[in-house]
Amino acid sequence: MLDRHSLLWRLAMLLMVTAVCTVTLSDWLNRTLSNRALLLSDEAKTVMRGYAADAEQAWLKEGAPGVAAWIAAVAEHEPGDIMVVSQHDQSLSGMPLTETERDGLRFQRGLEWRMSFRLAPCLISVCLFPSDRNRVAWSCSYRLASCPLRTGRYGSPC
Repeated sequence: MLDRHSLLWRLAMLLMVTAVCTVTLSDWLNRTLSNRALLLSDEAKTVMRGYAADAEQAWLKEGAPGVAAWIAAVAEHEPGDIMVVSQHDQSLSGMPLTETERDGLRFQRGLEWRMSFRLAPCLISVCLFPSDRNRVAWSCSYRLASCPLRTGRYGSPC
């Protein structure tokens, strides 16, 4: 007969505690690794904020020609398409946005958002100018292994 202190109840309690701990640890580990893989690193955020500040300076000093020159200079060493747009999604570089670029601006991810590359072939990430509502938008294909949003110099590996 099973009494209150039998070995069966102790083993059942041990099994239950082990199961709860395993599920809790699994959930915590999954969230931690997911965040580490999908959130931008602090270095990437700093670089992108620096680019936004540089784009703002180009806009304030030289207007559309300055922004176009800034985009050309950055495009030489950063992969993906770069757009500098106003708060009303108008290009500040003097060149009109293509329909694909305009479609990408409908859903933009901020620097603190997760950067999932599964659902969209072309991810748009934005960084606001430091003192304005204008912004820099990056379009980075998930196939680019050197994309700073993914596994390049500034991102964490996915």
